[in-house]
Amino acid sequence: MSSDSPIDGHSKKIRATVNNARRLKAVKKTKLVNTEEEESFDRLTRLASKLLNTPISFVTLLEEDRDFVKSQYGLPAPLSLSREITAHPSFCQHIVDSGVPLVLEDARDSEIFQHFPSVKHLGVVAYAGVPLITAQGYVLGTCCVVDYKKRIWTEDELEILLELAKSVLTEIELREAAAKLDEFVSIAAHEIKTPLTTMKLYTELLERNPFIVGNISLTEEVGEINSQLARLNLLINRLFDTSAIKNGGMNLEREHWDLNQQVAAAVHYFENQTPHNFELNYSHPNLVVHADKDRITQVLTNLIGNAIKYAPQSERIEIAVIQNDSEAIVSVKDYGPGITEDDCNKIFNRFYRARGESKAIGLGLGLYICNDIIKAHNGALNVTSEPGVGSIFSFSLPLKSSQEK
Repeated sequence: MSSDSPIDGHSKKIRATVNNARRLKAVKKTKLVNTEEEESFDRLTRLASKLLNTPISFVTLLEEDRDFVKSQYGLPAPLSLSREITAHPSFCQHIVDSGVPLVLEDARDSEIFQHFPSVKHLGVVAYAGVPLITAQGYVLGTCCVVDYKKRIWTEDELEILLELAKSVLTEIELREAAAKLDEFVSIAAHEIKTPLTTMKLYTELLERNPFIVGNISLTEEVGEINSQLARLNLLINRLFDTSAIKNGGMNLEREHWDLNQQVAAAVHYFENQTPHNFELNYSHPNLVVHADKDRITQVLTNLIGNAIKYAPQSERIEIAVIQNDSEAIVSVKDYGPGITEDDCNKIFNRFYRARGESKAIGLGLGLYICNDIIKAHNGALNVTSEPGVGSIFSFSLPLKSSQEK
């Protein structure tokens, strides 16, 4: 094709708009580029194809050199696997350039669009796409549907597509708001941490020394203050961990150590704090793992603490450490009220709390953090439960031998 053809001139104009620095910054700000597929977006693309009766629907975010497909339904391979459109120009790029919806009954009839790669090489015939425009006026990408045959788009169909595009934008805006909230929480937690540490040092000093006002000893009251400060400190640490998880920054200090010994130490920590009887069983001596000892202890403490907290009437708590092929598996079993199947499916989500936990103090972050710690160790955290019978929380860790291969 000659350099002065209509498609070449059109493509150059498009690229200039797509590569606008402020627009690209707005796309980057969403923190959605190169992220995994997500049900909240996939639900919208599936709905688009179902309501509009199209074989293909997708949502894109446009970078400088490609259209990143955040969500898709029906795209053929390899596009469905790579989740990127690198051919230029594209319909999505045209929409970003114009800032208005693009509706084509038959792209083959257009002097410009008939030359687009998706028409020439993928067989696209009908197309309808809506721009995703921020409140600041930047076009992030598109929400669009495609058909392989000519069709006349009705006003109702285009209205549906517009509404779905608004839902996509709402989802993007919610993500940005959540990111800002995470940043605020991290800063606030850091600011609270410093005076909290100082207060705890003073209360520990007062607790170690008789504290008397007149003839009244306040040692017990100081101890209670110190206990509440410790609880607040735990909540703040969990907020820090949550922020680190969201930003992919949880660091692990791996070393070799005996899992049996650490489980026994965790059980010993709780033995004098609860009337529960602990049954501890090992299937194999010296189960050496290559892991972050403090982080795994954090998981153990959380699981055992939850068994005590949420199964107060359970006479015993069973803890087992077994070897399974190349893994060590730790399980914590209680005989409490149990957890419903619906709660089991959501219990590792951030801020989620099972219905039976409504009276317990907490933010719903403990299991979320534990799950991420175990996943960072290439293990898995699981729960099985039966209402009225009890629950079993278990996690797996690769053994020393498998880690060193």
